[in-house]
Amino acid sequence: MRNIYLLLFLLSCQPAIGLSQTVIQMKKEGGVSVIPCKVNGLSLSFIFDTGASDVSISMTEALFMLKNDYLSKDDILGTNKYGDATGAISEGIVINLKEIDIAGIKLQNVAATIVKNADAPLLLGQSAISKLGNVQLDLAANTLTITNKEKTYSNTSVTRTNSQQRASVIKNTLQPKPLNSKSSSMIENPIKMGGLIIAQNDFPDSMTWSEAKKACFSLGEGWRLPTKRELNEIYRHKDEIGGFTLASYWSSSEDDSWVWGQHFNDGLQYIDVRGHYAHIRAVRGNSNSLVIGNPIKLGRLFIAQQDFEEKLTLDEAKSACTALGHGWRLPTKEELNEMYKHMEEIGGFLYDKYWSSSVLDKLNYDDKCNQDFRTGYRDCYGRASDNTIYYVRAVRTYK
Repeated sequence: MRNIYLLLFLLSCQPAIGLSQTVIQMKKEGGVSVIPCKVNGLSLSFIFDTGASDVSISMTEALFMLKNDYLSKDDILGTNKYGDATGAISEGIVINLKEIDIAGIKLQNVAATIVKNADAPLLLGQSAISKLGNVQLDLAANTLTITNKEKTYSNTSVTRTNSQQRASVIKNTLQPKPLNSKSSSMIENPIKMGGLIIAQNDFPDSMTWSEAKKACFSLGEGWRLPTKRELNEIYRHKDEIGGFTLASYWSSSEDDSWVWGQHFNDGLQYIDVRGHYAHIRAVRGNSNSLVIGNPIKLGRLFIAQQDFEEKLTLDEAKSACTALGHGWRLPTKEELNEMYKHMEEIGGFLYDKYWSSSVLDKLNYDDKCNQDFRTGYRDCYGRASDNTIYYVRAVRTYK
């Protein structure tokens, strides 16, 4: 009998050195699952949203927290841009939440956004969810099961220098993990999509944008983050590729001081700050086939279905078109003008300037020719420097 008591005692102690499991009964409100939390000690209920890149609160809650000392002015870090369900880009206020308590699991220094809308819902996004450990949703029972080794999780620190640099937001203290057998298993059986090679699996952990770039680079052999366009193509074929979560993923594309990501639950692309967390799927190779797509025929020309994703200098534009192979090139100024006249039928053009291959030799100075697809105005008068960048649509001659 004494041995049985000893065995029972040892079993009861086992969770303390193993994984703890927390089961939370969520509530249904308006067709969505809501989870109770304490934010800096204030009780709030959040929609559990794996597709949201970070925690977000409305201006109503934010003002209440500021007035009642649940939030201080030092917690306000800067501004952030995000995309809503309609695709519109709005600006929010980036804050640091010192602690979010979910059923006793304490998440410290969590990035969050104040949405400039008094009626915006409270969303528990990936900046918190990614820290919880192993999370399982039971939609039938409407429960959330969290398996975590510790009751407190913090891997971030807030860095501030002065008031002009408050938008530096939250910087992660963890460094990307070196390549190991687990990392190499991600790229063991890559999937090919045209000229693009896609890793078989995600990285095991979500990361900040800078960490994501370093982690992909550490795989070697040209592995990298996908561009915004490549990521969208990956999203469109996510079921065939397999292994994705209904969460946010980083792309390599930048927009001034912001970077682009994409929600894999609804396909919405958004711009975010580099310090937030998202998932990563590495790629290598090129996506030339995405640019060529299904070429459009116009007279004696085949016209690539899409522009190159980024603006390029004239030299870069010529090289990029040539790299497509099979006679692809920049259009002449006359061809570009015909493309402008038929831009609606061809499709996909932006209301911006495009390069042509034509130059005018005027007093031994090569004047570069471009055309503005907003007005149709053609410029060949030397106003473009060697560093000037415009959009590019490749063509080849039909034979």
